[in-house]
Amino acid sequence: MRNNVSYSPSLEKYLRLRQLIQGGYVPFAPATVWRKVADKSFPQPVRLSAGVTAWRESDVLDWQRRQAQGVELK
Repeated sequence: MRNNVSYSPSLEKYLRLRQLIQGGYVPFAPATVWRKVADKSFPQPVRLSAGVTAWRESDVLDWQRRQAQGVELK
C-alpha cells in the first residue's frame, strides 16, 4: 500500500544546538552561540517546548550568507 502523504518543500527545518555545531553551521562553541544570541549577532532561537530550543535552518542559512557578505545581523 502506498502512502499518499505529500510533503511541502516549504516545511521549516529546525536545528538544535548540537546540530548547529556538529553540522558545521557555526564555527564556534556552544557558549559563543549563546553569547551571540544575547547580543543579537546570531539568529534568535525558537522555543519548541519547555525543554527544547532550536533555530530555524532558514534563519541560520541567512546568517551564513550575511557573514559571507560582511553584513551584520543587527
